[in-house]
Amino acid sequence: MTVRLAFAAWILLAAPAFADWQPDAGDDLQTASSAALIELREAGGDEFETMFDEAIAFAVFPRLVRTGVLFGWASGRGILVVNGKFVGYVRQRRFSLGAQVGRQTQGQVILFRDRETVELFKAGGLEFTPQASVHARKPRRAADGSFRPSVAVFSLSQKGLMAEAAIGATAFKFIEPE
Repeated sequence: MTVRLAFAAWILLAAPAFADWQPDAGDDLQTASSAALIELREAGGDEFETMFDEAIAFAVFPRLVRTGVLFGWASGRGILVVNGKFVGYVRQRRFSLGAQVGRQTQGQVILFRDRETVELFKAGGLEFTPQASVHARKPRRAADGSFRPSVAVFSLSQKGLMAEAAIGATAFKFIEPE
């Protein structure tokens, strides 16, 4: 009972931050995504808020697991919200090759500025190339730049240690809710 009351209070307090979107309390991935979005927004500061306000959609991955020793692999599941409405689930997979070592978990939000980019993302036609980075155990925010041209990526390391100078690709798969 106390957990439900705390969750309800948390949802009410967080409501303005998500425009119209409210997570479905019966969907664990939506509630985890909501919590991750709150954490990323708190860590992101004014830069994140400005870009979040400009975005028409966002994808949230509450937990991406990254592993690397020469070859790198990352995967995670998330949700996609367009114009304040939950539209489906998203799977992210990343492969990289280069100087890298470690294991890390992180939360991530991808902001979209226009509908064409959202549709390209849903169709699986949007890919990213990882950049060089070092992430230690202490949680920290990483902004992967401003909208380029219509996408901005923010990550928050949760735990682990990862160092990389690698090249690769990130692929996304959109899944309609049943």
